[in-house]
Amino acid sequence: MKNNFVLILLLLDVVTAGVITSFINDHFQTNETIVIASTNFFNWEENLQTVLTSKNSKLIITPQNQLQVPPVIKNYIFVEDNLQTLNASLIKIIYTINARRNFLVIFQKNTTEDELKSAFQALLGYYIYNVVILTNLTQFFTWYPYNNENRCGKIVTLATEQANPFKNKIPNDLGGCSVSVTWSNLTWTIKSPFDKSDPGYAAVALDTIAQKLNLQLDYLRHQLDYYYFAIRDGNFKVLCKYIETEKIDLSFTIGHVTDKPCPELETMKPILLYPQNFAFPPRKPIRNNDKIFSMFRKEIWWTLLASFFTMWLLWKTVTKQSYQNSFFSIIQLLVQCMISKVPQKQLPRFVLFIFLFFVMNINWFYVSQMSSVLTQPSYEPQIKNIEDIIKYNKKLNFYPFFKQFLLSYGNETCEKLMALRMTDLDSIALHDYSLQSFVDDADYGIVMQETDLVLFRDSQKLQVLSHENIYPAAVVWSMRTGFPLKNHFNYWITRIVESGLVLKWMRDTAVALPTYSFSDDKNQKVVALNFNHISLVFVIWTVGLVASFVCFVSEMLWGRKSIILVETF
Repeated sequence: MKNNFVLILLLLDVVTAGVITSFINDHFQTNETIVIASTNFFNWEENLQTVLTSKNSKLIITPQNQLQVPPVIKNYIFVEDNLQTLNASLIKIIYTINARRNFLVIFQKNTTEDELKSAFQALLGYYIYNVVILTNLTQFFTWYPYNNENRCGKIVTLATEQANPFKNKIPNDLGGCSVSVTWSNLTWTIKSPFDKSDPGYAAVALDTIAQKLNLQLDYLRHQLDYYYFAIRDGNFKVLCKYIETEKIDLSFTIGHVTDKPCPELETMKPILLYPQNFAFPPRKPIRNNDKIFSMFRKEIWWTLLASFFTMWLLWKTVTKQSYQNSFFSIIQLLVQCMISKVPQKQLPRFVLFIFLFFVMNINWFYVSQMSSVLTQPSYEPQIKNIEDIIKYNKKLNFYPFFKQFLLSYGNETCEKLMALRMTDLDSIALHDYSLQSFVDDADYGIVMQETDLVLFRDSQKLQVLSHENIYPAAVVWSMRTGFPLKNHFNYWITRIVESGLVLKWMRDTAVALPTYSFSDDKNQKVVALNFNHISLVFVIWTVGLVASFVCFVSEMLWGRKSIILVETF
């Protein structure tokens, strides 16, 4: 009798091993890797060793060995004693696996029908919906949480003997299942999802997808202003903790295209991509009354100076005058275009005529050039690249978290740009950082997203470093890691973006937004030459008068005494 009992157990072991092997062969392809997870591999029953001896390559995960599983792996096997040990295992490794893949859960201990239903609902809490449970080591159970009879997972109807238990788990029509959504007010991207007339283009996109999938969106009315903390900290860690603690499905974020903010959060396809660039207000007119020496380039000034000295020496030679008299004769000729004593010989007269013609032309050129420069507005240097910002010491106003992207220009350049920040924005909420201040002050540069250009009536006047992309930003709806409907959302996002609807919704939203314009400066127009333009000339004239008076006083005080002493002797 004892031998018969042992034989029966051996037969059961063979049958159980055959059932598991058959399931693996039928539903897991031989060339696919299987992830095997268990709380305690040393406590397996002998007949479960067939899982480890299957032909598939395997990746073993334990609570002590929390490997990050590549997303391409499709198949997972959990071997646990019961739901309690399964929960203990999932809590520690849930963010290292892909919850949207195929799961086979094997309970070593006998499980009742109610315990099975609790297990399926517990797994759905981790977003694991495509799951088959082997109970009592003889029978496979699954369920379809998004079918009408299961009411979005609120009721569990067990299903057995399915030809392919890993297919058709999520229908295209979700029957009004609810999805919780947190959001943060962000200019025209999201205004208020409760204002159906103008919620913001990102909210319109999400509402459209929900309509196509027959989903009910439950927007939180008392949500956390997580963008405040994102700006303060430079990351979405507060949002990650919030969305995990409150079990929220979706949240709105803007970030780098390839961002995965944290293990608890992953992103869908972006609904909009745009670059972030440095932008500066229109160039301001600058005063030109200090440009009387910049009418000509320095090469011309050096040529004129050489001509003056040449004429000085030549005039001294042909007129036989002293150096002093020749010097003042040339000065008189340059300034007044006249000379007190006309040479009698033909050669000096010819030289005088040629030089006088040269001087008159130079004077005409100079006067016409000076009138043009002084009356035509001149502007600040144009900012064309990052190097120009540093070269001209332009003030900047941007959030400190941009430093991580500015490092791509090199540590030295990044530090110089950070040193040009004029305001500490570490603790300012995003909605307080308005474009109106940028327009009113018109004295510093900001990091501006390309889409904000539509808010300026005179955007062509802005100096935008469009070829210096700080980073490509993505407008995305993020989800708690493992969200079952990710593929369905990505499908509709692709269709919406390709149809151009996002751009249409942006234009519709922008109509109700305030627009900005830089005030016209009267100095930008051509004006008549006035005292303000040539004030520096009078400054030099005043300096000359003062110098002449000083020379006169010096001559009276010391020169006269010298004459008296000479006459005495």
